[in-house]
Amino acid sequence: MKHGTVVKSELLFGGFNWPSTARLPDGRIMAVCSGFRLAHVCPFGKVVACYSSDEGLTWSLPSVVLDTPLDDRDAGIAVSGERWKKHPCGASGAGQKGHVHDLDSKER
Repeated sequence: MKHGTVVKSELLFGGFNWPSTARLPDGRIMAVCSGFRLAHVCPFGKVVACYSSDEGLTWSLPSVVLDTPLDDRDAGIAVSGERWKKHPCGASGAGQKGHVHDLDSKER
């Protein structure tokens, strides 16, 4: 796997922070993070996912996988079979259960 940048943006909501990665059952790498942020302290963070099928040389554009009314940050990821789980942390994650998603290669 190559070490490098997954998402880089100079746009106003271009902050992507606190990444986690996991290898999916089909061999791709999934990276999740808090994205579309104005700054480190920002109420607009959303959990986003990017995918690489070439060991991290290139990545998909970020897609939003969790967007609650509060700041979504510190995305952790765990893969089990054909499902992945995003564990909420930070400001909006306190006391919440994780969100389980099916892996769907057509969407990713």
